[in-house]
Amino acid sequence: MAWSSRLRWELQPRPLLGNPPLEAPEPFRGLLLSDRRPTEPPQHYTAEESRILCPICRVPEISRHAHQDGSLHRSRLLAVAIRDAIRQPPDPTAVEATFALLRSARQDLLEQGA
Repeated sequence: MAWSSRLRWELQPRPLLGNPPLEAPEPFRGLLLSDRRPTEPPQHYTAEESRILCPICRVPEISRHAHQDGSLHRSRLLAVAIRDAIRQPPDPTAVEATFALLRSARQDLLEQGA
């Protein structure tokens, strides 16, 4: 055991999910999985193993159905969808339609921002 605390459980420092790694409490800083994941070396697969890799997760699919129903694949699919949605600039007609709707329904919101 590398570190222990004498504080009560409720007061002990612990990293929270979703927090940036730099905000982790001191005993955990630099030791989180999210810190190590980008620096892990890429896996080297044989030609046979490369043939069955999931294109999104880059892990071998022993059972494609089980893998695609799993939490790893679903979370990475969601991350790809979010990343792709963020990259796309807004459609100019959608922006114009939004402003037209605001002008007709809530003109006061547009006046406050000006």
